[in-house]
Amino acid sequence: MGLKLQDSGQIGYKELFRCRPTREETLPGEISYFEFPLSENLDPGERDFRLRVQPSMHSHEDERGFQAQAINRARTFLAPLVTRVGCHGRVLEAFAGTCWMGSLLSRKAGVSEVFCMDVSSYLLTRVAPAVMLELGAVPGIMKMVRGDVNDPPFIDGSFDRIFIDAGLHHVPDQNLTEVLAGLSALLKPEGIMAAIREPFLPEAPFFRKRALENFGDSEKSLGACERIRSRDEWRSAFVAAGLVCSFIPVISGRDDQRLSLSLPLRWAARGTCLEPVLQSCWPEYMMIIRHRG
Repeated sequence: MGLKLQDSGQIGYKELFRCRPTREETLPGEISYFEFPLSENLDPGERDFRLRVQPSMHSHEDERGFQAQAINRARTFLAPLVTRVGCHGRVLEAFAGTCWMGSLLSRKAGVSEVFCMDVSSYLLTRVAPAVMLELGAVPGIMKMVRGDVNDPPFIDGSFDRIFIDAGLHHVPDQNLTEVLAGLSALLKPEGIMAAIREPFLPEAPFFRKRALENFGDSEKSLGACERIRSRDEWRSAFVAAGLVCSFIPVISGRDDQRLSLSLPLRWAARGTCLEPVLQSCWPEYMMIIRHRG
C-alpha cells in the first residue's frame, strides 16, 4: 500500500493495480478476471475454509440457491443503502462472494466501473457469473479480482465508494484495524465505505449470552473465522483506524434465521417506544464509514 492515484479521470483500470496479476482472463459474459496472491496475514483457518472446504461443500443445486439468495438480498438491502450514501464513479465491492451487490451497482447511472474482490476464485469464477447474468450486470463495467483485504492490490485513492456485505466479521480482531485502515486508504478524500449484514452482539443479557455461545458454530467447526462484535467494539475499531462510523438501525434479517423469527415483532414495534428494546435483543445496523475530519 501507499501508492496514490493522481488522475482518476485519465487512468486505465489496469493501472489501478499496484502489481501485475498472476492470472488474467475473460470469463463468460465478457467479464474481466484478475488474480493476485493472497496475503500472509489472511487467517489460516479462513484461508483453508474459503479455498478448500467451501468449494467441496457446494453442488450445482447450491449454486442455484446462491443465485436465489443473492436476488433476495438485492431487493431487501440495496435500495436503502444507495439512498443513504449514493453511488457513482468507481466502486469496490470487498468480500464480494457472489458479486450480487456489484452486479446491481453496475447498472446505476453515474457508475463507471465496479471491481468485485474476494479471496475465493471458486465463488468468483463458478458462482458469480450466473448471479451477474441473472441480475443484469453490465459486462463492460464489471471487473472481478481474486484478492485479499489484508493487502488489496489497488493504488490508494482509487474508489468513490466501497461496499461490503457480511464480510468484516470474518476478519480476526488482531487484523481488523489494519484491514479497515487499508480499505479506507483506497477511498478518494470524499469517498464513503458502507457495510451491511454484519452481526452485532445484543445488549440484552439473555440474547447476548446465546449469541456468544452459538454464533457461527458450524462454520467455526470447519475452520472459518466468525466473530460477532458489539456496537462499541465496532466503533473502537473504526476509531483506531482513523474513521468515523454512523450506525443506522435497520429491520431485515430475511435470510438470517437468528433474526428472521423476530421480524413480525420488530416491524410492529417500529416507531414506538418498544423499538429500542427490541433492537437491544435483535440488533441490525447499516454502517456508513468515512474518514475522520
